[in-house]
Amino acid sequence: MNLAHRASLIANFYVEFEHAMPLAVWLAQALALGPLPNDTWDSRDTKTRLDVFTHPGAHDTKIIQLVLDDVAGEGAQSREAAVAWLDARQRLENARHEGESLREKLADLDKKEMIWGYTLIYQAVLRDNNLLAEDLYPEARQLFSSEVPQRILADANLPGGKVWLVDLPLPSQEELGGSIYLALANVDGNDALMKGLVGKGAALLLPDLIAHKGYSRKRQYAAGDLRKQYKEFVNKLNATAEQTLNSKDSTPTEADLENLSTKTGNLLGMLSFFNGIKVELGQQITNYEQWKGGISEGTLADFQQAYLATSSREVELLIELGRGAFEMTRITVEVIRARLAHVAEEREKRVENFIGCAGLLAGLFQVALAFADADSLEKTFRKLVAVCLTILIFFLILFAWRKMQRQK
Repeated sequence: MNLAHRASLIANFYVEFEHAMPLAVWLAQALALGPLPNDTWDSRDTKTRLDVFTHPGAHDTKIIQLVLDDVAGEGAQSREAAVAWLDARQRLENARHEGESLREKLADLDKKEMIWGYTLIYQAVLRDNNLLAEDLYPEARQLFSSEVPQRILADANLPGGKVWLVDLPLPSQEELGGSIYLALANVDGNDALMKGLVGKGAALLLPDLIAHKGYSRKRQYAAGDLRKQYKEFVNKLNATAEQTLNSKDSTPTEADLENLSTKTGNLLGMLSFFNGIKVELGQQITNYEQWKGGISEGTLADFQQAYLATSSREVELLIELGRGAFEMTRITVEVIRARLAHVAEEREKRVENFIGCAGLLAGLFQVALAFADADSLEKTFRKLVAVCLTILIFFLILFAWRKMQRQK
């Protein structure tokens, strides 16, 4: 059923400033586009245009914007929107240059943290203004994916038509994902709608970029097992600290202190990482509030702001979890140091007592020898007495020493 026509697929790649032009040139070569002035490439044969530009609200980013129009042309020749979209997406997915695919290119940029993300906008003109987005949004899909969007997430009214957000990059997925929009123009509203979607003055552009920066920051801790490993580390650290504090069977050692100190240092590194993400999310929340005006009519702005705020709050909770463990280990380290100082003091006292006893033993031994030498007739007998006294005193001292050791 031909519900919409004059379809285009608009792809925005949000790349860090200094890394954007190499990707733009790669795309131009992979799609066989010819160069034009002002960082622009196009092909009349495939009805594809590529532009690279910056936005006044994002000086750290360049936007690479591809517009892939229906190759069949406009008017009576234009194909059903779903057919044209599929053809355009496959052209993009199959882009390859010098043995490298677009999928590999994006993965490399993502691994090096040079790209915030990408957006696909499935645009078309309605044949009947009474048609609903529900009839077409299942055709709007991610790159390199056959999964159908499950529902419409949010919408925004723009001059000439309306846009619907139908899919987001999952924070848990390791592969770079995109924001997916459906944009439908009224029968006579396509020119006005395209102004809101294409070019540096597009109303959707900067709010979408800011949202991508938030998605990217969330992926830093939500993708893979990092969040799970952090929580497990914090829980184990709390358990170790609690066990050390409550242990009555053994005295903490220098090794225990060193172990806790090392883990506390690791925790501080993790807290610094999460604090950095929190600060950056806060910046994007502020930026979004400033630049959302062009899409404020509808639920899209509220949805994306809520997503950023929820992500920020989630990071705050992770930081609070870590701070609690840090405070617990700090107290434990102080207690261990106090106990070790007490043990060292007691050891010094026992050493002093032992030295005193040893001195007493030596003195008694000398006295015994003096008595033994007093009378030559009784010399042998008195020496025997001296030796016996010495042995007795030695065993008394040994008994006292072992008793003190048991009381340690």
